[in-house]
Amino acid sequence: MVILAFGHTYIETGVLKKGAVKQENFFESEEKILSGKWITSSFCQIEGAMAISNNIPILIIKQENLKSDGILKDDENFVSVSGFSIDSTNKIDDFFEKILSKEICHWKKELEKKFYKIEGKIV
Repeated sequence: MVILAFGHTYIETGVLKKGAVKQENFFESEEKILSGKWITSSFCQIEGAMAISNNIPILIIKQENLKSDGILKDDENFVSVSGFSIDSTNKIDDFFEKILSKEICHWKKELEKKFYKIEGKIV
């Protein structure tokens, strides 16, 4: 599965977990500034979870300045590629024409390592 994670909602100025106090017993419990970040559509999370539950390999292509949570956090079970910028059409074109093809080749090699099982064939 390929997840193309574009920003859906932009947060100009915001706070994550407003008023929260850091607790050593809890993961990421403190308040954090969340300004200048994009949030993706919930479908990135839903479809990614479906792929994980069906043991389908995932390639995630993320826009820059995207809030990394859920499926978008770096994880060894799927491959995330370099972020792309939407500042101009030239930057988008450069990413998809020059960088992405290399990243997809890397992903393919990683898949072959994991799934190269029977008589030299991917299963």
